[in-house]
Amino acid sequence: MTSADVTRKALSLGSADTVTGRYAKSYADSTIQVLTSDAQAARSLHAAGNFSTNSLTVFTEDPLLIGDIIVHPNGDYYEVENTREVWYLDSFVFRECRCSRLPTDFGATPAAYGTEATVPDARSRSKVYIDAYLLAANIKKSNGSTNAATHVQFSKPPYSLERVFGNTDSKNLYAVYSIGVPESEPKVDYAGRIIGYTENVPIEIQAVDKSDASGENTRWQCERELRRIVETNPVSTSVDGLTGTSYHSLNRITDSESESNLGVWRLYSVKYVLTWWRDIT
Repeated sequence: MTSADVTRKALSLGSADTVTGRYAKSYADSTIQVLTSDAQAARSLHAAGNFSTNSLTVFTEDPLLIGDIIVHPNGDYYEVENTREVWYLDSFVFRECRCSRLPTDFGATPAAYGTEATVPDARSRSKVYIDAYLLAANIKKSNGSTNAATHVQFSKPPYSLERVFGNTDSKNLYAVYSIGVPESEPKVDYAGRIIGYTENVPIEIQAVDKSDASGENTRWQCERELRRIVETNPVSTSVDGLTGTSYHSLNRITDSESESNLGVWRLYSVKYVLTWWRDIT
């Protein structure tokens, strides 16, 4: 065990990127006192070679949240993966935090994704399409009158679900449409030239139970809204601004409906595949 003052880099989520929908990450530095255990090593095998990483258990009375980074006295950076509060009767004693060493200090991620390709890929097109036609008023909390906040983003963002569905960063979302990596099939003319693509884009809807909304019902409303978008807008128009003719169809992967107990929330999810037929513009 080692006791030390370390730098805590407290994570904050900012504005959503216009291309990916992922929230920008920034960090604020402060000093906290921690007690650390010896690092535990693990190795994994990847296509490009082996990768070794270390995990660390940290004990502290100071604030430390999932997604925060601590700078170890030896200069290594560790990201907080989970936390557990330890209480004695009705008194808080300390936090036990599991951390993983980062290959480097990732630091803040930019608010902007960068310059997009001249011809947007299917994932970007899908986000633009859903954002253009999604009506917030069609997804309500349990009272039937207040809108439940939703968000459209590329899947697997580099931050925790707790930061999205919780109120730490004032996001407090009720459901998320996550757009996965598409499968693309080129279409060719008689001369073998590519004239368009069939794009199959996975879209997963995830919702959580909250005190003022049922996660299962929120997910169902999000499904209904996604179906409405595709049924009423099968061809892209000037509303979404997508160039080239784009036809859409939607298939529900019926065996993917799931319910997961995450401890903090109960997560309800279902997967769809949005299919596009478009030209090369």
